[in-house]
Amino acid sequence: MTNKRILLAGNNSESSALLEKMLMPYGFQTIKVENGEEAVGKTKELLPDLIILNWDMPGMDGMQVLETIKGILETKDIPVVMIAGRMTLSEDFSKAITLGVSEFVCEPFEKEELIVRINNQLLLSSSLKKLEGQKQELTEKDDFIASLIQSTFQPVLYYDIEGIIRLHNDLFLDIFSADKEQLVGKSIYRFFPPEEAGFHVQKDNELIKKGGKLSYERKLFDNGPDVIISKSLIRNRSGEAIGIVTGITNISKIKKTQENLLNSKNKELLAGALQSLHTSNLNNYLVDEILKLKPYTNDEGRKIIQDIHNKFKVSLTSQIWSNIEKRVGDSFNAFNHALLSKFPNLSPTDRKLCTLLRLGLSSKDIAEMTFTNPQSVDVARYRLRKKLNLSSEDNLTNFLITLDDK
Repeated sequence: MTNKRILLAGNNSESSALLEKMLMPYGFQTIKVENGEEAVGKTKELLPDLIILNWDMPGMDGMQVLETIKGILETKDIPVVMIAGRMTLSEDFSKAITLGVSEFVCEPFEKEELIVRINNQLLLSSSLKKLEGQKQELTEKDDFIASLIQSTFQPVLYYDIEGIIRLHNDLFLDIFSADKEQLVGKSIYRFFPPEEAGFHVQKDNELIKKGGKLSYERKLFDNGPDVIISKSLIRNRSGEAIGIVTGITNISKIKKTQENLLNSKNKELLAGALQSLHTSNLNNYLVDEILKLKPYTNDEGRKIIQDIHNKFKVSLTSQIWSNIEKRVGDSFNAFNHALLSKFPNLSPTDRKLCTLLRLGLSSKDIAEMTFTNPQSVDVARYRLRKKLNLSSEDNLTNFLITLDDK
């Protein structure tokens, strides 16, 4: 506590000199005054770190000096240790405490007692100043964050790890059709149905445990829009989790546009496939008719007939797939690149199945186009899920649709 400045307001030069002698070995800088008016003036001028104030002084007494100092904005937080005599009344002590005195030392006192009380008050004052600085810094940060949140083009809010809303922008109010007074200071979870609130609590706990960021798709309410909820964990300088910033992106229009695009692609694709099947129908009929000749020929003839049938099926399947690739065109380049990059071990057959599923085709549609049965397609889909490391809760088609966005 060295280099701290202490104002000594005594009732005579002798008492001030005695106090100065006690404090000197501890490295304190002292400022001596001998009356109340001078005590107030020097306090305002020099802003000492602590004041040792004698109860009885010429002119303004210690109580009047205390009241004056505590009434001035610049000096009100300076700690005051008051030296009281044996005859001081209890109601005087009460009044001094009410005015803001920090400590009392009753005469006669021991030097060690005085030093301990001074050091305690200096430490407390320093801690309070530090807390006040941190409070001011937090206030400035909150103002900056509030301004930043307000300037974004999507609903954003900030709440602490208990779920209590601290900040949000006006766009967030529209989601709940609420006023500011109805949100700030309230738990975010209370605005959802119980089962929905439980889901968001679980996600927040997951974020707090793992740290970083978290995003997931959700429908906030039964009749509400589909949204992407993005969350970032906020930590203080000590690394402790203190809150969560949440942004909400409405993807209903995007999904609707995507759905329309997929429907258009599906119709185009199915039309092309049906056209291929239709134009090959006669050939297929002829080959099936050729198969009927198998009982009337020798082994070599039967082999030739079976080869013709097999080659035709392979040729027709290749023709249909070529038609698909031509119609899909460049729109799936990003998808195929992402698929090869993230899952290089997929077979060509797996990649074809991924493309058909991304187009929203059912197992029945795929079976008709590949001359298999729906059960075989379902088995292939199951194996594909394993290769893509998907859980039973993950939607395979949605995963493929958003693959090149991840």
